[in-house]
Amino acid sequence: MPATIKFNVGGTIFEVAQDTLRSKSADTLLNVMLERWTQNPCEPQFIDRDPELFRYILAWYRDDGCILLPITISKAEILREAEFFGLPMAACDIETDVTELGQMRKRILEVDRQRLQSSLNNNSNNNSEKSRASTTGLWQARLKEIHEEMAEDLSVRCSQTLETAVGQCLAQKAIQQMQGQSSCYLFKGDCDQSDWLSAVSWDALNTKEVLTRELARSGYSIRSLSAGAVGIAQQ
Repeated sequence: MPATIKFNVGGTIFEVAQDTLRSKSADTLLNVMLERWTQNPCEPQFIDRDPELFRYILAWYRDDGCILLPITISKAEILREAEFFGLPMAACDIETDVTELGQMRKRILEVDRQRLQSSLNNNSNNNSEKSRASTTGLWQARLKEIHEEMAEDLSVRCSQTLETAVGQCLAQKAIQQMQGQSSCYLFKGDCDQSDWLSAVSWDALNTKEVLTRELARSGYSIRSLSAGAVGIAQQ
């Protein structure tokens, strides 16, 4: 019996150690497929999903339940895949590699620098001081524009990530507190000062959407929501 199993995900072959899959919950889809495969080993097991996202599902198995995403892939995409594969994954298990923003900015700046330098050289050949000054000003303006765009993008992504995490964690706390009750309330003031939830707002639109979705999976809904309190009830 081979020590590994192969999956054909959307036409891309992935090979993973059987022990890696067995290190997690036996109820996940990949574990179920593994057990069936060991009874009758054959061709790679086909899964009709996106191979680009599947590599991060395997990363969850391999890296102790943690995932580091590039900025080109959203947490929502990975959480959707995790739900399909039956993984007990939460938004707080996923981090976004914001260092890529700096690398992208450097690449953009380098391309712009090369283009503008070429323009400067051409102007120099034409002995046009006015043109050289104009091109230099254009370069400086472009640098400022890229810096502002990157800063805004990073700010938006960080804000969305935080709001998603708030919704996920509030849902977990509410579901735990709802055991045996028809309704309950969570208050920011009841949180320990060391709990990061006590330092953030609870009523962001993205937080509400995540909280609504997570509660619905367990048969609950939001009764009320404010910056520092949330009411939960059975549907």
